[in-house]
Amino acid sequence: MGIGASAGGLEALQEFFSHLPDNTGAAFVVVQHLSPDFKSMMPQLLSKHTQMPVHQAEDGITLERNNIYLMPARKNMLIGEDKLLLSEQMPDSHVPMPIDVFLRSLAEDKQERAIGIVLSGTGSDGTRGIKAMKESGGLVIVQEPDSAKFNGMPISAYNTGLADMVLRPSAMGEKLQNYINHTAATDNAELKSVINENDTVLEEIFKLLIRQSSINFNHYKASTVARRIERRMSINQIIGLDGYLKLLLDSPRELQILSKELLIGVTRFFRDDDSFSLLSNKIIPKVVSKAMSQNRPIRVWVAGCSSGEEAYSMAILFDEYLTSENLKCEVKIFATDVDDEAISEASSCNYSLDILQDIAADRIERYFIREENRFHLEPDIRKNVIFASHNLIEDPPFSNIDIVTCRNVLIYFQHAAQKKVLSSLTAVP
Repeated sequence: MGIGASAGGLEALQEFFSHLPDNTGAAFVVVQHLSPDFKSMMPQLLSKHTQMPVHQAEDGITLERNNIYLMPARKNMLIGEDKLLLSEQMPDSHVPMPIDVFLRSLAEDKQERAIGIVLSGTGSDGTRGIKAMKESGGLVIVQEPDSAKFNGMPISAYNTGLADMVLRPSAMGEKLQNYINHTAATDNAELKSVINENDTVLEEIFKLLIRQSSINFNHYKASTVARRIERRMSINQIIGLDGYLKLLLDSPRELQILSKELLIGVTRFFRDDDSFSLLSNKIIPKVVSKAMSQNRPIRVWVAGCSSGEEAYSMAILFDEYLTSENLKCEVKIFATDVDDEAISEASSCNYSLDILQDIAADRIERYFIREENRFHLEPDIRKNVIFASHNLIEDPPFSNIDIVTCRNVLIYFQHAAQKKVLSSLTAVP
């Protein structure tokens, strides 16, 4: 369990551990923004509120159940195979984000067995980390902003819409204990088996989801569907699939949450440096040259665009190349997604400060406008991107396209759906 806290975090941590059982079976890693100028008294202060041993984390230390580990000041920390790996924070132009660094590592290492908690603090550290947590199937808990001494971090995390629970620190302990016990008591392999066999109960769940979102989740990988359903069952303390179907029938909100969970709308700017480097250095110059030789605009399709980061990344790459070569060529980027809410979010082009971790400083200065704690894309770049709803499996593809990207969706589809989509994309005239 990774717990991120900053300003006002001591009070939140004390309240959290005071109401947390000492035998949950979890290991707790606390990541704070600490000043290197004074010795932290956190181990002594927390020990007054819990019977669990409290340790100052050391490089290579092996985590044990029912123990608390505190990150030292001016460090970044990763986790791998139950060991904590510490490194010095590198001085750069950005504010250090140690909570994001650890939560992303935790999500990658523990997948659905990871739990991320964001407590009181200023700024947006932790927001990017919980996005990784959600993508890997972990549990996300955010402190109720009104209960935080400094609500910047909780509000930033809450505004992602990815929190599974929004609670006061004193209420988190019981919920966590119930979640951990329920997860241990249920057999995810059995649920996957039910899904693979196209159980009639699951078919009823899929029918409800189709009515809710017009999306047929039969095309999604069984492991992905099983993991998301099992987690929602654990959160709601339901054992059998029959019981969860009843909850979906009785609760439109739960049906909406499950639909959103299965869509997994998590992405970021310039995701995967190697891919965007290849686009920038090899693909875009060829596309521009061909389009200009034919005296026509360039047409790009970003399928499964989610909240828009990939589409805007493409727009920036094209502008950078055209500017560097002193060329003028119209570029139209069609960004589509099956999720209408994602399309609306992407169209607003409104992003939190955590994008500073994904975008180089010179790009931020050139292409983004900062308004308080948000960033907006420059209008001259934004106007090149057109958003629309589109079902990649069922709707016909766009035509006359120079580049198609589909990097946020295919990994979640079953093989047959992947093959159908790829056949459709490669047949784009």
